[in-house]
Amino acid sequence: MTITISFVLAYMTFCFIVCIWQKNNGIVDVFWGLGFVLVAWLNYFLQKDNNVAQFIFNCLITLWGLRLSIFLAFRNVGKEEDFRYATWRREWGNNFYLRTFLQVHMLQGFFMFIIALPIVFINSAPFYDQRLLFLIIIGMLVMSCGIFIEGVADRQKQMFRRKEDNPKLFIANGLWKFSRHPNYFGEVLVWIGVFLISVPFGKWFFSIVSPLVITFLILKMSGIPMLEKKYEDNELYQQYKKKTSSFILKLPKVN
Repeated sequence: MTITISFVLAYMTFCFIVCIWQKNNGIVDVFWGLGFVLVAWLNYFLQKDNNVAQFIFNCLITLWGLRLSIFLAFRNVGKEEDFRYATWRREWGNNFYLRTFLQVHMLQGFFMFIIALPIVFINSAPFYDQRLLFLIIIGMLVMSCGIFIEGVADRQKQMFRRKEDNPKLFIANGLWKFSRHPNYFGEVLVWIGVFLISVPFGKWFFSIVSPLVITFLILKMSGIPMLEKKYEDNELYQQYKKKTSSFILKLPKVN
């Protein structure tokens, strides 16, 4: 555990340096997914007696993390700093560097560690309860479903933005017809799957914190609330909001 904490601290400090160098705090989002991949394999190779379940699990984490990081890297290349970070840059003034280090990078590092707890427990356990193998299988299926939904939603939005380069316009078709944030729904499914996989490996009472924290962040803090604030004066979006689920995929309301 100490090695993981030290790694996350060093990793996010390096991220801070890169962001300051590039004058773009949005790069921290690119580092997010990759960080979990590195934490997974670090703990995997620190454990001498690995099993097939751990290897397959790490492959799924790698698929999720690399896809997310690569997607965000291509989305941010040559673009202005994300509006959320740009707002903080203006508001923080002379305290920008200190607050950026603490409130952006170290805070994200803290959440990365908390959310990655089941990843650490899975890869650190010498064995798992064979009687609960079905939970590992179900968890991997839930993870795969989440990765697929998140990937499809991101791709659909990316294609929409290429056609409609207008900040006032928003995607309302494909998966976005059934949820205003299907990518976030997929993200939460991934971490529910991770939790289910962690149960047979033990310490599930700590691992449950992971999906709870990521769900709270998405629903109440830096996820949906901040993004929807961007469209609070958009009449069309408000109409879309009334008939479309904010999170879970479901049929839109009929007027």
